[in-house]
Amino acid sequence: MYYIAFTLGLFGSLHCLGMCGPLALAAQGVRSDQNHLMWLKAFVYNGGRAFSYIILGLVFGLFGSFLALTGYQKGISILSGLVLVGIFVFNLQPDEVINRIPLFRKGLSLIQKNFGKWMAGNELSSRMVLGVLNGFLPCGMVYIALAGSLSLQNIWGSMGFMLFFALGTFPAMIGIMVAGKWFQHRWRFGLQKIYPFVSLGLGLYLMYRGFFSTTPLQLNFIEALNNPVMCH
Repeated sequence: MYYIAFTLGLFGSLHCLGMCGPLALAAQGVRSDQNHLMWLKAFVYNGGRAFSYIILGLVFGLFGSFLALTGYQKGISILSGLVLVGIFVFNLQPDEVINRIPLFRKGLSLIQKNFGKWMAGNELSSRMVLGVLNGFLPCGMVYIALAGSLSLQNIWGSMGFMLFFALGTFPAMIGIMVAGKWFQHRWRFGLQKIYPFVSLGLGLYLMYRGFFSTTPLQLNFIEALNNPVMCH
């Protein structure tokens, strides 16, 4: 699943450059900085963003572990896959749907206010905080990745999935912070059409896992309780 997470992050980041690109450019600060400092800021900023994704993976991993105990994990995997396939079939834009939810709009407004507060600083710690805040911004691609992490039904697997998703976003996000708007216009519009097909691929895979995969006995706690190992 980790290579799927990386691929999702790689192509998904090209789609998200429209929203996150301007924030990343603003977080870079003064572009007259020395070349090595620009790269350092970019890595620190995106490291903070990856940290947020891992925390989200932890939360969804806890929920997935609960589903593993209750036996609903296959149904959740199928449902998540159907949603992702629906995004492809109906050409839905998750970001637009999410932004219509009042709770997410309030959260976005709060994060944006704090983003502006930390933007004034030019030190590396400020870049780290900005990256963390960016990671919690409402984003359809992140929620698609979380659907994939949820299907793993364990904490470490979900955190690892979100880590590899974050690493997949590094080339595009670091590229725009170092190369500026040239990178955004050069790559975003040429490759963002791949994003729906990535959503379709992950959706089909999650449905496959739900229909055809079997839960290992050591993870099927309900069956283990009903059929305890007997000593002879």
